[in-house]
Amino acid sequence: MEGLIQIEEGWIKTVLSDYESFVKTLHDRILQVYEFIGKMDDLKLGLAMGSPKLQDVEGNCRVKTDLSDLMMKQQKVEREYVLDLYTELWRLTEELESAIRIWACYQSLRGKQYEIIKKLYTEDGLWTVVEAEMKLNHRVFVEQRRLAMDTIIELYNSKKSNEEILLYGHQGKLYGKKKTSLECIAKVNPMFKERCVEEREIS
Repeated sequence: MEGLIQIEEGWIKTVLSDYESFVKTLHDRILQVYEFIGKMDDLKLGLAMGSPKLQDVEGNCRVKTDLSDLMMKQQKVEREYVLDLYTELWRLTEELESAIRIWACYQSLRGKQYEIIKKLYTEDGLWTVVEAEMKLNHRVFVEQRRLAMDTIIELYNSKKSNEEILLYGHQGKLYGKKKTSLECIAKVNPMFKERCVEEREIS
């Protein structure tokens, strides 16, 4: 899907290792940046209302020039700070969208591939332990893990929406009963799920 950041296995593992906490941290950070931007807007409005006009300043041209230079420097600092905030907001939003899509791709896996990724990365299991639990030889285990990762990356880069990925997965076949749009969103966004459960929109 266009506009998403490029991903590798390391980023996938980071997202899956503690997904709900990871997404919540990004949500909170985005809200914090929005708050900072709002404060900057309020500050600029206050300065505009309280700043003396150059023509009202008593003294010679040197005083006016110094004041003008100071105001220009202040405006430059403010612009750079706001630009940094919007850059950070863009980065955080991209990471949040990427994390949600990765989780959707992971949730679409089935069978051994799903179990391997789940046990290794969401449950932080050891390779040898997971291999033994699943009663797979090492070669099969490694191959299934690789195929699962390849599937996640392929779906992530596809033109499918997150809802389509959750509904149809990699093979394009409907999995189980058809989910509502709310259920699909809640499956990948814990913040949304909490709100839906509270409002009794999903079970």
